Amino acid sequence: MMPMRKTETGDIYYKIVYWGTSGSGKTTAVDTLFQLALKDPDASIIPMGDLTKISTPTGATNYFDRGILKSKVNEKLFYHLYTVAGQTRFQPLRNKVLFGADAIILVVDGQLDKLEANKESLNELKNLVDLPLVQKIPLFVMLNKQDLPNLISKQEWIDVLGELGVYFPKNHTLSSKNPPIFETVALADIQQNIYESFNKFIENFEKSFKNLGYH
Repeated sequence: MMPMRKTETGDIYYKIVYWGTSGSGKTTAVDTLFQLALKDPDASIIPMGDLTKISTPTGATNYFDRGILKSKVNEKLFYHLYTVAGQTRFQPLRNKVLFGADAIILVVDGQLDKLEANKESLNELKNLVDLPLVQKIPLFVMLNKQDLPNLISKQEWIDVLGELGVYFPKNHTLSSKNPPIFETVALADIQQNIYESFNKFIENFEKSFKNLGYH
């Protein structure tokens, strides 16, 4: 069972961290998710207030972003979302934001020329987490910027995950924990799989919530 935070009133908060290299689309993905959840009356989540963004004049994340989504399925279940700043100078702060994460959504910059930067970002993540990534801390992957040419293929990224020890062959005992990979476009006007990927992501948490005996 994943760690969580429970308030005196019985509300349960999961901390979800969006991780990725600078410019991969973390803030844009969360911003678009909030917009979609507000517009769709059938969405399984609803934003609690606005997404707090701390950005530079160019729009890059400065420190971190954060926001809260509430489950419509289980009214006491909340998702506290954070994004990390991808720039090199914010490495110490990324460590602080990552602390206590219940799960991680890795936002990969899908452009082929960003492959090495994505690898470095994932390797940093592996070295910072307190528990084994994938085995103990759930990981989901957004292969972002699918609207652009010259992209990293899904199989190429699976190979990278395998090289770094966070994706396992089908016959491996840990293959059931392999991170799902969604091909996404984070831009709101042409978005692809932003709500669908998060909805699939929270299915695991909804099941865990029910297993605790909350309805």
